[in-house]
Amino acid sequence: MLTTGTARLELKPQTTRMTVLAGGSAEQVIKLANQTGLIDDFDFSLVGLPTGWFSFSRETLKLLPNWEESITFKIDVSANVRPNLYSGKIIATARTQPGVRTELRIEVDVLAPLKVDARLQPRRSKGFKANYTLLLRNRSMSPGLMKLQLTDSYQYCAARFTPPQIEVMPGTSQAIKVQVQLKPKTPRDEAQQPQQFEIMVEPNWTVAGAPVITEGITVEGEYIHQSRWSFIARHPLLSLFSFLFLLVIILWSFLILPTIQELFILNADRINLNDQPRSPLRIEQKSFSDRLQNDINPLAAFMRISVTFSETDQKVKITLWGMGVVSADMTGKVDVDQKTGSLFFTADDKNQPDSFPWFLIPMDKKSTTNKVMNKINQKLKNWLINTQQRVAKVEIEGGTLYLTLRSCDINDSACIK
Repeated sequence: MLTTGTARLELKPQTTRMTVLAGGSAEQVIKLANQTGLIDDFDFSLVGLPTGWFSFSRETLKLLPNWEESITFKIDVSANVRPNLYSGKIIATARTQPGVRTELRIEVDVLAPLKVDARLQPRRSKGFKANYTLLLRNRSMSPGLMKLQLTDSYQYCAARFTPPQIEVMPGTSQAIKVQVQLKPKTPRDEAQQPQQFEIMVEPNWTVAGAPVITEGITVEGEYIHQSRWSFIARHPLLSLFSFLFLLVIILWSFLILPTIQELFILNADRINLNDQPRSPLRIEQKSFSDRLQNDINPLAAFMRISVTFSETDQKVKITLWGMGVVSADMTGKVDVDQKTGSLFFTADDKNQPDSFPWFLIPMDKKSTTNKVMNKINQKLKNWLINTQQRVAKVEIEGGTLYLTLRSCDINDSACIK
């Protein structure tokens, strides 16, 4: 603010920078203090801004010495004004005191009109639950929180928005997932007809730190209802194949794999747990695989399973294939826990047990020991404990896996029930 002459005037604004939307208006209260020793009339004027942009509630104030009063200063710009920062000077001049005047620099920040564009892609969709994408673009210079809902114009549709509201920053776009379906108890004749729906976008803007609510916009779409079983009706062979494949997975998970593991231990030399154990226990590769495939596997016509023992690297490989869609093998090592005397299988690739189809095996992720094998270990150990023996070593020689037994030591934890 600039004061000339020996006497003083003071303009006291609420702010020296006003924010206004193109096509809108803004106002503030400005006080003028007469700090001279004379009563006088003071005239207001403004330079630097177009005449049609501003107005004063009173263009003249009559003030006593050491007195102040307020006027309202208003900015009103048309929608055609280019968004930019404009500046001018408000001048207060004394009529009877030459040279007594004061100036106040004022800035006007003109923002683009508050506008959001909305587009639905696709406009038409079908299904039991139809999916759309609502694209919102903020054309203004202010952030806006967009709230979404269906209008009440169409009573048979229900929609789910993800997310239900979203903030769109100036000059940016956001995508919202929209899922539309029929409401419960919709009449059958209505369900067979294409349903029109309308999405309401309600903007809540923040302009210069203040909330501004503008009129919402609507976007139209079309929904064609289909039964949830329509896919099966259109693709019967694919649906049948998927069902059979799922059935195989379930049987594999809950029947075949537990049987394989149980066979691996209890079928060694056709062991009878009532007999006296003799070291070493033997598991023959060929007889084991043949019996596994021919006698144990209930899906032998669809899926084949084999086990290979490798003497060179002391590894066990499990291979399965079938139905033209499954072909996999897993290589690992069977060993004995020297502390507990339990057998365990460790895959060479630590991540393989989490891949298809091996993730169907109920594994204990911390110890990489199968939970079914834990039960088998307990049966085997109980049988050996009765004669104070335990498994000491696992070896592969030729096509045979040998479980070497030894007598229990004093306080051996593997020999305690």
